[in-house]
Amino acid sequence: MHLLIVDDQSSRLHALERALLELRPDWDVVALEDPAVLADVLAGRAFDAAVIHLESSRAATRDLLEQCGAIAPGMMRFAVLRYAADADAIGQLDLAHRVMTTPLEPGDLTTALDMVNRLAAMLDDPRLRREITALGKLPAPPGIALSLMSLATDPNSDSSRIIELLRGSPAVTAKVLQLSNSALYNRGSPIVDLGQALVRLGMDTLIGVVLAAEAFGEVGSPQAQASLQQRALLGAQIATRLLRGLGAEAAGLNPGMVATAATLAEIGRLLPLRNEAVADLFAGDEWDAQDLPPAHSVAGAYLLHLWALPREIVNAVAWQARPAQAHEDAFGTTTAVHVAHALAAGLPLDRRLLAAQGMDGHVEDWEALAERLDAPPRPTASAEGVYELDLDDAELENSFTFY
Repeated sequence: MHLLIVDDQSSRLHALERALLELRPDWDVVALEDPAVLADVLAGRAFDAAVIHLESSRAATRDLLEQCGAIAPGMMRFAVLRYAADADAIGQLDLAHRVMTTPLEPGDLTTALDMVNRLAAMLDDPRLRREITALGKLPAPPGIALSLMSLATDPNSDSSRIIELLRGSPAVTAKVLQLSNSALYNRGSPIVDLGQALVRLGMDTLIGVVLAAEAFGEVGSPQAQASLQQRALLGAQIATRLLRGLGAEAAGLNPGMVATAATLAEIGRLLPLRNEAVADLFAGDEWDAQDLPPAHSVAGAYLLHLWALPREIVNAVAWQARPAQAHEDAFGTTTAVHVAHALAAGLPLDRRLLAAQGMDGHVEDWEALAERLDAPPRPTASAEGVYELDLDDAELENSFTFY
């Protein structure tokens, strides 16, 4: 692990450096006290991750995160903030892959970095690639949705370019209008054209609708397709409203990122990878069997990694069924996706984790929100503590068609 720490408080910086090297003596840790030379340091060598911890200026924190993203886009970016007080400094911006809170414990940081690295190593492992490619042709990436994501971050794009892109695929256009007029979104007059859909839904929701239409459009039966699309869209809706309701408590999260990850939480069900296969590949290697994500989460993360989606989305999809394994010390992207998907799919919430993050007081409100959106009732947690759908229904489990 090649780690860069940027901190404008010398004593804190070097105390963290010493603690990390005691915990991980094989790590290469570079401590940088002068943020002004960050660009030169990044240009001179490669790092796996950077930790930015500044208290002198919120604007400086944003600037350093932007420099990291521009100069070393493949590097993990951690921002250390005073939760709720400082989190709004990066709210709504896709600048940090992970927000950690003060006081930063060295053990928490090493655990978070270990899990990120282990997941990345798993997804790049040739054994997993062989296992998944042996299942058949992989689903094609959702090209229109990915293009919409790019347009959403382009300051020069406008609604006409978005509508032109959608009109290039009549099938996706038809599906967008169909889903836009479902009870989940349409509470008033019918949506009859793409311009109305964009205005009524907003960009983040439109991306979710297109994602659901494209990503789950090759499921074998209409019933299975409708079921997966409905849960994907409901999860995205719950995520959006949940974050809006939390206000400052979720200020460090990117709503579009969370909604997209919630939409794609079940993308791995397009591949019939089994838990036994994942355990055979990795349990006893660098993973304990109980720490492994469920097979559909591994398959989903693999697909999204292959499609080059942001690492935060990949991590959230990988861990949303076992959110405690993501080691978020505060309510973060993975926990938010876990809550949204669990409520949308009728699955149990990890109440122990939510209590540890100080969020258990919101559960009743979240359950009421899900009920208003006609989400299914939730069962109790399984004995194994894995948050899985009951797929005994052969119509859902066995109706996927692979090409």
